[in-house]
Amino acid sequence: MPLTATIRVLPLSKNLPVQPYVGGGVAILPWRYSETGEFIDFSTGDIFTNNYVASGTEVGGTILGVCVSFRRAGSAWGSSALQSGKADLPPELGFSGNTIDLAG
Repeated sequence: MPLTATIRVLPLSKNLPVQPYVGGGVAILPWRYSETGEFIDFSTGDIFTNNYVASGTEVGGTILGVCVSFRRAGSAWGSSALQSGKADLPPELGFSGNTIDLAG
């Protein structure tokens, strides 16, 4: 689960039900990636079963957009956000790729 710190600017009234705004921030993105299954050792042709796991934490960016307020239903609200980030996978584990995309 990412941890984010953001700043937002509301250019219009806070009393509108839909409030467009501009915002951004930094996200701390913990991640875990695994591949489990049958693999081929190309040097011998043997097939073996294994589980490869990598994990870490990366820093990425967050961009914010629109907030919808439900004041008649209470104080609940929702907003949209886009985060970005990438992590390098350990080459010694032989994953099928070199990086993992942490965008959400």
